[in-house]
Amino acid sequence: MNRGSYILIALVLILGLLLLAGLAFGGYWLLIREVPTSAGAVTIQATKPWPTVATATHTVTRAPSATPTASPTVTPTPRPTSTSARTPTPTPTPILIDFEELGKLVTMQYKLQTVSVVEEKEDNWLNRLFGENKIVLVATGEVMAGVDMTLLAEKDILVNGPAVRLIMPPAEIVSVSLIPGESWVYDHKLNILKPNWQIEQQAQEQAVVSLRQWSIKNGILEQAEEVFTTRIESFLRRLGFTEVTILFRGASE
Repeated sequence: MNRGSYILIALVLILGLLLLAGLAFGGYWLLIREVPTSAGAVTIQATKPWPTVATATHTVTRAPSATPTASPTVTPTPRPTSTSARTPTPTPTPILIDFEELGKLVTMQYKLQTVSVVEEKEDNWLNRLFGENKIVLVATGEVMAGVDMTLLAEKDILVNGPAVRLIMPPAEIVSVSLIPGESWVYDHKLNILKPNWQIEQQAQEQAVVSLRQWSIKNGILEQAEEVFTTRIESFLRRLGFTEVTILFRGASE
């Protein structure tokens, strides 16, 4: 058999298969059309939808808050004004101060400087060969002056209404002292055979005397009394006295 024969046989077979398939489909279609719909047919009905539950919205209305009522304003009852009384004449306050407790009241202070020289010369020429005792001290000191209040007696205070009279002790030098940090030795010599170890102390004592004498000579006591009078008079006037007299013993009254 040649190639053409094979092709012809294959076409015949294919046509036969197609014919058989057509017959089978036609018989199946006729079978379906002949089956009655009422014979056991089950009709599926759509299920009813689930009932819708209505959600009721409950609105809660709050009662309005009560508005506080204003408190009644209490009007204070005015107090009766007192009529101004007549101003009495002030009476001077009596002196109740213990002046002795004040002690020495310093009212003036000087700060001075002096040069103190202490020298011991030897008459014997042999002793002069071994030197001499000599010191030069530059001393700075303070001089304080005031009134000793402890010397004031009760009879020295005279009060007559708004007038007061005090008889005070005179001013005096309260203290004289050297300032160590501001004093120094300028020159210092000692005799080898007879040294004077107290010569520096002698120079200091001499400086104290010099400062005291210079201060008194230049009126420190008078100035101390003037300042004292001003302070005590101002103090007594604040107590209510209108006439104040302050004298010092030894002065013309």
